[in-house]
Amino acid sequence: MIRNWVLGVVVAMALLTGRAAGQTTLMETLAPALSRDDYKVVVARLELTKEQREAADRLYEGYLAEHARSVAAFKQGWKEWNKAAVWVDGQQQASPEAVKALEETNTRYHERKPGAQKEFLRDLKSMLEESQAGDKWERVERHVRRQYMDSLLWRSPVEWHRVDLVRGVLLLELPAEEFAKVRGLVDEYELLIDKPLRRMEAVAGQKGEDAQRVWLEGALELRAINRRHLRLVLQELPEAPAARLKRWAHDRAYWDLSFWAETSTHIGAADARKLDSLTKEQEAQIAALLAEIDKRVMELRAQAEKAYEEADEKMMRMSEREYKEAMERPDNPLVLATGEWGQKHDEIYSGSEPRLEAILTMEQRKELWPPNGSLREAMIARSRKRWE
Repeated sequence: MIRNWVLGVVVAMALLTGRAAGQTTLMETLAPALSRDDYKVVVARLELTKEQREAADRLYEGYLAEHARSVAAFKQGWKEWNKAAVWVDGQQQASPEAVKALEETNTRYHERKPGAQKEFLRDLKSMLEESQAGDKWERVERHVRRQYMDSLLWRSPVEWHRVDLVRGVLLLELPAEEFAKVRGLVDEYELLIDKPLRRMEAVAGQKGEDAQRVWLEGALELRAINRRHLRLVLQELPEAPAARLKRWAHDRAYWDLSFWAETSTHIGAADARKLDSLTKEQEAQIAALLAEIDKRVMELRAQAEKAYEEADEKMMRMSEREYKEAMERPDNPLVLATGEWGQKHDEIYSGSEPRLEAILTMEQRKELWPPNGSLREAMIARSRKRWE
């Protein structure tokens, strides 16, 4: 499975970077610290003039170019490690020198990534007039603090502490009259969520028991605030944006289920729709297949979210000793939930890929997915290309 190959890479990276396996996807690892969505939120908070916005856009594009160079060096380090590694009894092994070189590559990349963001924000702030830099810049600093929520470590398949409602609402790009209905709630949320984040920021990177307690208490507070304010905001929004915000929040909260949003069958269908030779009948068959899959996945997702909440409740009630003991057993709630529902989801798509291929002629398939027209092999090749 493609997902298993990617997970293997992430686990290997986790061993070198100290990040928990499963907390950071390959895509997130290679993404800039300040994404385009983050940048949109930042500039929306600053209310820039046209000239300032144009200058800020140029500055951000320069930041992305610098990040791309860092990613290229990061990938090159992994390529060199792969060249130096050998397979022994089914396991990939490398010399101590190669491992050390890879560790240095990882360290440079993961230190440079947040450092480049700080430099960009410093340069952005220098462009502002004094009247712009006060309260408005404090909102930017709060946004940066909320990025902690992207990488908080937790012991559950449910991660409500990862949801940032300010980002979610602003990404809806609501008309002014609709945003006005929720602006007070968003502003209130922004200040509330910043309080535990400030405490957590003060102990970030520390490993003592006191720091761990502050971090744990902060995560619990974030979860509670996010759940409550999501309900409040959804009540004030029209049906369509409310549904989009709820789905976005759930993708953040039920982290493992976010993989379900776009899969190989969807990507393969998008490929097929670009074919000049695709007939109207084939287009209708593809649309019907995707509609059937999406309906089934929505039903499965609702069941999975309920099961994840039940697993979360069990794990929340565990003491630290009970939790550590549970993680040594194959029947712990986290493994059971992710394994059972992940398998059911994979079964849907492993069955749908051949059905998509069957809609197309062999000539069309080979044009899309050379050399032999296999969607699965094409997806594996695309995943590996992320490192090229």
